[in-house]
Amino acid sequence: MPARSGDWPQISVVIESFTPGEHAARGLAVPDPVATVEAVSGQLAGSRYEIVVVAGAGTAACLGERLAGRPGVRVVASDGPTYYSQKNDAVLDTRGPFVAFIDGDCMPGHDWASSALGSLEGGADAVTGPVTYPRGFFSRTMSYFDFGGVVDDRNGEATNLFANNVAFRREVLLAHPFDARIRRSGGCFLLTRRLKADGCRLAFNRDMTCTHGASYRRMGWLNHRMRNGHDAVNLRRFDDGGVLPHQWLSRLGLFGAPIIVAGRVRGDMVRTVRSRRDLGLSWNIVPWLWLASVPMRALEGLAYAVSSVRPSLIGRRWG
Repeated sequence: MPARSGDWPQISVVIESFTPGEHAARGLAVPDPVATVEAVSGQLAGSRYEIVVVAGAGTAACLGERLAGRPGVRVVASDGPTYYSQKNDAVLDTRGPFVAFIDGDCMPGHDWASSALGSLEGGADAVTGPVTYPRGFFSRTMSYFDFGGVVDDRNGEATNLFANNVAFRREVLLAHPFDARIRRSGGCFLLTRRLKADGCRLAFNRDMTCTHGASYRRMGWLNHRMRNGHDAVNLRRFDDGGVLPHQWLSRLGLFGAPIIVAGRVRGDMVRTVRSRRDLGLSWNIVPWLWLASVPMRALEGLAYAVSSVRPSLIGRRWG
């Protein structure tokens, strides 16, 4: 049930609408955050909850009208210029001891809410789970390359987190906010490294699933590869605590690109076998992913090499 005025909710769910705006700018079908709100509120019907929808100042009023009358749902306007700054703004408006995030272009899996609550009530500081694109062969391929970096590390903890499918203890989140200086890509990996450096337990829950809108279309898959390569250079600018691995690579400049490519291809070969169940892969697609890994990671290596020499060249469009 929605938390009544004056009551403390058991969980606060933040849904951002920054991503649908990006879809519109690229000519993609625009997902409706209202559908996400309805799916989440349906799962939380037996809990005290609040849903905070964060929107840009220019769209908050319109979205507020569409969501008016829905118990436990409110819209927060944010002037934050980035994906992460809008999330941080919304967190300050939450009241629950647990704060979960799902994006306006995502739909939660059947057990999404109960899985998040179960892990946090069980002692995790944060929890994340699998994200996939809708069904289809190319969708499964891009699901791996865009979201396959988050699996169980074999100790019950996640190797990374997704900002579009994650939940935190509120006090942990306030102590470890998203880095609003980062426009979009790479912020999840940096936050993961900061959480782990401070001894926080980031759980992986295989049942906390969500389906992401097909953002790989209209060359989106290429955008994602360029971002991934650029991140390996760009994130060093924001790594104030020195938590990112392989610091020595930055001293090699563009000559580090072959090492990046080789390491990621090797990682794909190991991960698709060792974490096949977490990734939802059948054995027959694994050889294809090995084959596709070479050109995909080579594109990331190209972006890494260019960013090592001219960071702004890649950063203006994909940073």
